[in-house]
Amino acid sequence: MTIKEKQTRKCAQQRKWRQSPKGRAYYRKYNSSPKKLAYRRKRRQRPEVRAAEREYEQRPEVRAAKRKYNQSPKGRAAQRKYRYGLPPSEYLFLLRKQKSCAICRKKFTGTPHVDHNHKTNKVRKLLCSACNFGLGLFRDSPALLISATKYLQAHA
Repeated sequence: MTIKEKQTRKCAQQRKWRQSPKGRAYYRKYNSSPKKLAYRRKRRQRPEVRAAEREYEQRPEVRAAKRKYNQSPKGRAAQRKYRYGLPPSEYLFLLRKQKSCAICRKKFTGTPHVDHNHKTNKVRKLLCSACNFGLGLFRDSPALLISATKYLQAHA
């Protein structure tokens, strides 16, 4: 292959990257081209490949590695970003601003829980595990909480 042919081939590849909505950095990161990634995506949709992936994910060593990552600070930050759209900087800002549970006002002893609206997924505040668990049992319903308050006052 001549130098001219190599240059032409390289230009065609760069043109393909420029036309792609993801850009060149994405493909360089995965060391692949748009065609290869499309092939991999299509291949993963095949039933036998999906079954093999499920079987792989059920292996004890793979599950242990995932659990270890999810319990690490980096894994927790990734989960908060994925679930609530809350980047680490905003989480730390909330933590510094709040310093204690929004309901019981006790200082956080462990990792605070992110309270959010389940319909809109909007983050409300940080809660201790007991308050977060209690709200979850009352299904975030103000009517149920008022009813429980009246019950406690009547039978105290």
